[in-house]
Amino acid sequence: MNSPQIRILLAEDNDTDALITERTLTKSGFSVTRVRNGVEALQVFRTEKFDLLITDLFMPGKNGIELISDLRQEGTAFRSIVLTASKEDESLLRSLNVGAMDFIQKPINPHIFLAKIQLILKQQPI
Repeated sequence: MNSPQIRILLAEDNDTDALITERTLTKSGFSVTRVRNGVEALQVFRTEKFDLLITDLFMPGKNGIELISDLRQEGTAFRSIVLTASKEDESLLRSLNVGAMDFIQKPINPHIFLAKIQLILKQQPI
């Protein structure tokens, strides 16, 4: 379905959620690098090229909103999706306000998840 050169950085602290998400992505042909928190994600994102950042909203050390905000403040152009189990509108709106292109509720629906990824990959990074 997708070219293996499409690289995704997945920042997810929950091992079960990460396994499900990573498996869904790799089965669809994406190359996935997984990190466990926003601090690690920031370090890896600064040194490697990714087509998409998928980050959990709530992680230890640096959450998804802080991660996206830090990358935007550095002037980095990138595409991003926030994963969350939260139904809290304020957090979801804050993630969009700092530059996330979309969010996905956990547990993920693989079909909707992959459709959103395809749409976001067609867009220019902001």
